[in-house]
Amino acid sequence: MAEQLDVELLQSLKAENPDYTVVAYINTTSELKTICDVCVTSSSAVKIVKNIDNNKILFIPDCNLGAWVEEQVPEKTFKFVHGGCPTHLRMSIADVERAKAAHPAAKLLVHPECLAEVSKAADYIGSTTGIIDYAKNSTDREFIIGTENSILQHLQYECPEKSFYPLLKRTAYANNMKLTTLMDVYNCVKGAGGEEIILPDDIRTKAKACIDTMLTLGE
Repeated sequence: MAEQLDVELLQSLKAENPDYTVVAYINTTSELKTICDVCVTSSSAVKIVKNIDNNKILFIPDCNLGAWVEEQVPEKTFKFVHGGCPTHLRMSIADVERAKAAHPAAKLLVHPECLAEVSKAADYIGSTTGIIDYAKNSTDREFIIGTENSILQHLQYECPEKSFYPLLKRTAYANNMKLTTLMDVYNCVKGAGGEEIILPDDIRTKAKACIDTMLTLGE
């Protein structure tokens, strides 16, 4: 997702919409963050957008997450670019129908990066943390999970007495997220592996400003 929008395209979008605040999903490059106003995560996006002192929002790059935020903040005007999470875009309404037919008593919990028609069929829409908390606190015993499938392992560990089913079995994995393993992190900390990434000072400081604003508005 981070590669779906580059600096040149965003600069042109900003020129066309000079009175819009640019809200960037955290999964964007450092270079892109240098010309964004604020970053958000899926769990903080609604709160941060509400706290922005501007009623016009240019949300990048995930239009599905942005559209979900728009529903929660109807008092503001939104514009989007046509980006999205490849993992969540694989989940279709046909997958929902198959999963519900197989598990009719299960609640459907999905991430807001899913397609709108998938989200509309859900019993709960929320971030990864939100999905976990909902499942843990719910009195229901069965759940269909519409997000990256590794969350099912965490849920089963946290709630061994409940049953969890993937909305999409085979391809709902974020492969790029798995390029770095726990062993990679361990070896890096031990000084036996890893790669040092050095950002130019101008990119580092400008990108940090975007993240600092996220922390301020997210309180």
